[in-house]
Amino acid sequence: MIQVPVPVNHKKSFNTATAVLIIGTTQDPATPYVWAKSLSKYIVGSRLVTLKGQGHTGYGRGSACTDDAVDTYLTTGKTPAKNLICTQ
Repeated sequence: MIQVPVPVNHKKSFNTATAVLIIGTTQDPATPYVWAKSLSKYIVGSRLVTLKGQGHTGYGRGSACTDDAVDTYLTTGKTPAKNLICTQ
């Protein structure tokens, strides 16, 4: 059975105890980039790393900019000082 996605109307943002790094690929065939952008608006203090390119994942796809941001986050817990736009 195919289900049509139902729009979700989020009323307020929220905070997390841990920094959140969100990776969005502009031409992701499975997870629309707009979802990453929307998520980053709801999680206060999160950082969005945009990978301009194709593919379902952004990490490990040949972008030093993206990989460096993720590696730093995974090893130190620190997000970039601002949102990043990276290329493949």
